[in-house]
Amino acid sequence: MLNCSSMYVDDPQHVFQQTTWTGATTGQQIERYEWVKEDNHLKQLRHFSQAMQGLAGPKTTGEDGRKSLEVLLAVRLSALTGQEVRLPG
Repeated sequence: MLNCSSMYVDDPQHVFQQTTWTGATTGQQIERYEWVKEDNHLKQLRHFSQAMQGLAGPKTTGEDGRKSLEVLLAVRLSALTGQEVRLPG
């Protein structure tokens, strides 16, 4: 018979699930680490929180954000007008 316990090990880059099985008669332990896919929104929120606390720097710049917004607005304008929209630069 095996006893089993499980916990999550969180580091800045990955989330792992650590599972430990212990033999009831022998006491021998077997550990297994399994990578758990983390929700991307959760990763973004965690990084934002760390950046606001001064624990991490931003991964993108304001310029990156501006360029993304230009593309999204151009796509929307093109969809509304049916016309080609040229981006600056």
